[in-house]
Amino acid sequence: MHLLLTPQHTLFEKDNFHGTWSHSYFLSHFHSDHLSGLGKRFSKGVIYATRTTCNLVARNYGLAETYLHPLTVGTPCFFSNCATDELPAVRQWIQRQFALPSLSAEQVVLTPDASSDPARRGVCAGDGLDANHCPGSCMFLFSLFDWGCISSSVSLHDNLTSMPMANASTSMTESTSLITAPTRMTAVKPFSTTLYTGDFRFLPSMLETPALRPFCDEGAAVLDRLEFDNTYSNKTYCHPPQSVVVATAVHILTKYWKQMIEQHSDRIRVYFGSYKIGKENLWLEVAKQFHRRVYVDP
Repeated sequence: MHLLLTPQHTLFEKDNFHGTWSHSYFLSHFHSDHLSGLGKRFSKGVIYATRTTCNLVARNYGLAETYLHPLTVGTPCFFSNCATDELPAVRQWIQRQFALPSLSAEQVVLTPDASSDPARRGVCAGDGLDANHCPGSCMFLFSLFDWGCISSSVSLHDNLTSMPMANASTSMTESTSLITAPTRMTAVKPFSTTLYTGDFRFLPSMLETPALRPFCDEGAAVLDRLEFDNTYSNKTYCHPPQSVVVATAVHILTKYWKQMIEQHSDRIRVYFGSYKIGKENLWLEVAKQFHRRVYVDP
């Protein structure tokens, strides 16, 4: 599924690498059903994901850093397909719009989809949220602003030397982040707001995050579009929390196997069937309980 920056132009793709209409790809997590179209010869554009997911992509597909842009949950970041000479004005608009006291060089990303047509330009802001699914997994909250509201709010020819900026030497690891929605809109409302979850494990505390809380209050912000994993949304599938599952597995091993494992540690091995990532909490708890190392088959 692709997300439109404006009605006339597609800015980026989410969890799908087959398309040819975009050069910006957002990846929610590293599971095979979300990697369709991605291969070792990928060179269509830039993949935006958490650092953990970027590391997994690089390791498994051998992609160069040129095609990977690591993001960190919780720090503001904004994406625009404006022209290079318009970037200072966009930075000024972002800082005013979202009432940010400072804005580092790495917080505003110029995407590979830059367009010379004003009707096809805009700014994307949102929030990266922990999806509680597997290491590196995240949800994306996208707030989209078209070029008209930006250009009418700030002159493209303003002298911007007075803008407070963080040290440009700040590393991308420290300052780049998942796009973060403002906790308060100070001027212009987005023309579209979308929450894309990928796979996620819901927790009530998610609704209390600064990004989602405005949508839960009566008469507050409106979520225009919701794209979410609904594999187990049917109440028939009422699975216990992951913490309970892990505790139960450890309890069973402790009750029936701990003594034997400790007495014959040189001969007994405990095997866990798993896909690439997602079961680490179980492995770690078992390892702690039995004081044993975890060995992973690459």
